[in-house]
Amino acid sequence: MTGLVVSPFDRQRYVGSVCTVRPASVEVNLPFAPRPGSSHIAGYPLQRGQVGEFVIIEGEEHAVLGRLVETKLPERDRLTVEPTHEREERPNPIGIVQLLTAVNLETGSPVRGVPISPRIGQHVFSAHPLVVKQVVEAGTTPEARRVNLATFPHFRDTLVSLTPGQLFGRHCAVLGATGGGKSWTVALLVEEIARLGGKAILFDATGEFQTQAGPGVTHVHLGGRKVNENDPRRFLSFPYWVLTESDLFCAFAAESGCPST
Repeated sequence: MTGLVVSPFDRQRYVGSVCTVRPASVEVNLPFAPRPGSSHIAGYPLQRGQVGEFVIIEGEEHAVLGRLVETKLPERDRLTVEPTHEREERPNPIGIVQLLTAVNLETGSPVRGVPISPRIGQHVFSAHPLVVKQVVEAGTTPEARRVNLATFPHFRDTLVSLTPGQLFGRHCAVLGATGGGKSWTVALLVEEIARLGGKAILFDATGEFQTQAGPGVTHVHLGGRKVNENDPRRFLSFPYWVLTESDLFCAFAAESGCPST
């Protein structure tokens, strides 16, 4: 019996076994990956070797949560997936799993980093979405006081949320390639902060958030003026004219050493 809401080592969710171990990733045999389509277990789809899938690697005190980031065939098996292939050998795909964190099997809580690397031959299981949800959220804060982030791509009924402290207690960065959803994520965070009654200031240099609306969201413009009395926009200005030259240097220098006021 573990502290996890669902047993992480369900034989029906078996994916494969570890065949190569690196400091931050492992390679896994994926014997079920060539099978077309996906199956379902207890109402949840099971990919068994699809890129993006979360997996659990077995351990004694800790289980390791990872994500499948690449699948490939060894060079000798590359042509076995072609329809003209006449040999009876089945392809033997390999998956690369990025190691994310470890999970204490007794308490069900995540552990900082991965204290013990997986070993060759250890079994890998498709992670149940409720297990991933428990590991990510890792707290007792009520659902109504959490920042709702997203649902799993293949499990739309499983919502993942974090406490405000987990997101904003330290530095927070939203990173990604162009078109990857950074602006959408920032807009979602602002809406969630407003929903929870928090406060945030968003500097929108390009105007891409000008249409964002909702309870608690107020737009102001820095500089400029109203076109006429019917213009609903609200304008603010920075009183730079009352600052001395030393004040300006203190405001914009990276390390000015100015005395606090």
